[in-house]
Amino acid sequence: MSGGLDHEDLSFLSPGAAGRPLRQRTGRWQLPLLHVWLSLAETSAAFMVGVGLVFAHPAGLGSPPPEPGVLAALMAALVLRSTGKRTAGRRLRFSAWACQIVAAGVAGGVVLLLGDVPPDAVMRWVAGEVLVAGAVIGLLRLAFTRLVALMLGDGRLATHIAVVGDGPAAARTMARLSATDPHLLHVIGQYVPAQGPWSPPHARGTLRTLLSDCRLGVVDTIVLAVEPGDAEGLRRLQATLRPCIQEVYLAAELIAEAPETAQVRAFGSTPLMLVREPPIRGWPRLAKLAMDQVGALMLLTALSGVLLAVAIAIRLETPGPLMFRQLRVGYNNKLFYMYKFRSMHDGATDRMAKQQTVRGDMRVTRVGRVIRRLSLDELPQLLNVLRGEMSLVGPRPHAPGTSVSGQRIHTLVYDYDCRHLVLPGLTGLAQMRGLRGGLQDRQQVAERLDADLEYIRTWSLWLDLKILIGTLVAEIRGGRGC
Repeated sequence: MSGGLDHEDLSFLSPGAAGRPLRQRTGRWQLPLLHVWLSLAETSAAFMVGVGLVFAHPAGLGSPPPEPGVLAALMAALVLRSTGKRTAGRRLRFSAWACQIVAAGVAGGVVLLLGDVPPDAVMRWVAGEVLVAGAVIGLLRLAFTRLVALMLGDGRLATHIAVVGDGPAAARTMARLSATDPHLLHVIGQYVPAQGPWSPPHARGTLRTLLSDCRLGVVDTIVLAVEPGDAEGLRRLQATLRPCIQEVYLAAELIAEAPETAQVRAFGSTPLMLVREPPIRGWPRLAKLAMDQVGALMLLTALSGVLLAVAIAIRLETPGPLMFRQLRVGYNNKLFYMYKFRSMHDGATDRMAKQQTVRGDMRVTRVGRVIRRLSLDELPQLLNVLRGEMSLVGPRPHAPGTSVSGQRIHTLVYDYDCRHLVLPGLTGLAQMRGLRGGLQDRQQVAERLDADLEYIRTWSLWLDLKILIGTLVAEIRGGRGC
C-alpha cells in the first residue's frame, strides 16, 4: 500500500483480535498473500536446485547437459507450483509435501529423457532434486508454519470484518462470525446504513464511518447483512461501497439476491457469498509490483544522464529547489507526496494545485516549458514507484483540491473514486490515448475516468506493457504537455 499522511498508530480505533489493539491492515500481513510468497520461494528453490545439479559436475561425470537440464529444472518448478497451492498452513502436511516433491522430480526426469539424456544421469538428477529440493522446501514450510503461528498468536493474521445492517439478519451474522476463533477472525463492529431512532446502540457507526475505516486500512472484509427482500437497499449499499478496495460478501440469508457469479466461502463455520474483490490481487499483484520495481530501477539508471542534465538546466536558469512535492490522492484514497522537477519560478509553485497550468502560463520558466513539453518533469516520480506509492502504469493521480468549472473533481462524475482501486501511475490508458494536460470541463473528466475504469476492468501485464510502449511512441512523436 502506498505511504501517506495517515496515522501509523491506529491503536486508538478499537480493541483488536485477542484483546490486542486493532492493527492497520496491509496486504503483506494477510494469510493468502503469505501463501503466495511461500509458493514463490518454493518454486524458486526447486528451480535453483535443479539448475545447480546440472552445473555441479561436468556432463560426462553424471550430470545432464545444460540445455535439457535447465528445462527440467523449470518443469520441476512449474509442477511444484501447480500442485503446491495452499498445501502449507498451520501444520506441515508431510504426505502432501512428499507427493509434490516426487511429482516435480519425475516431471523433470521426463523432460531429460525426452532430451536424450542417459538414464543414469536422469536418475542421479531426479534423486538429487527430490532429496535436496525436498529438504530445502521442508525447511521453508517449517519456518512458514512457525511464522504463521507467531502472527496468529498476536492477531496479525486475523481477518477484520465489518458487518453492515441494522436488523435481525445483521445481528445473527454478527453472532455467527463472533463465535469464530478471534485469532483467525475479528468482527470490528456493526455499521448501520443510516442513523435512525431504531439503530442498534452498540453500532460502530454509519456508512460514513465504514468508509473512513476502509480508507484507514483497518478493514479487510465487508459483509452486507440487510434484511432479505430489501433488494433496493442492497443495491444502494453496493453502489456506496464501490470505491472501497475491500472484499464484499453477502450474508447467507441473502442467497436470493446474490448474482450467479458469486462464490461461496467459509469464514469459520459461517458461509458467505463473495460478490466483489479487488481488481488486482495474488500472483498478478506480485508480478505488477516486480515489474514496477525492476522497471523503475532500470529507467533511473538508463536516464541518469537526462536527469542530471535537467537538474543542471533548472539550477542554471532560476534559483530554488530542483524538485518540489505536491499532495496527490493515491491508492485507497490515501494522500502522498508526488515528486516532480520544478518547472515554475520558485515563488509561483502551486503545491496545492489550486490553479491548473495552461499553455503560455507565465509561472512556467523557459526550461520548464521544454521539460513539460517532453514530460521530463515527471521523471522523479520513478522515486514514488520505488516507494510503492505509484505504479509505472495506472490512473494519473490528482491533487485533493483539484477543481473544474468551480466544482471539486470528485463530485463531477459518478464513480470517480473508483480510480483509486489501484495504484496511480506515471502513465495510463487515458494518457496513451492522448487525454493529457489540464482539465477544462466535465466532459474531459468523464473521458479520462472512462479510460481509467476500462484499464482497471481489463488490467493485465500485457496491457501495462502496451501502454508503456504506446506512451513512449507518443512522446517520440511529440508530447502534449503544457
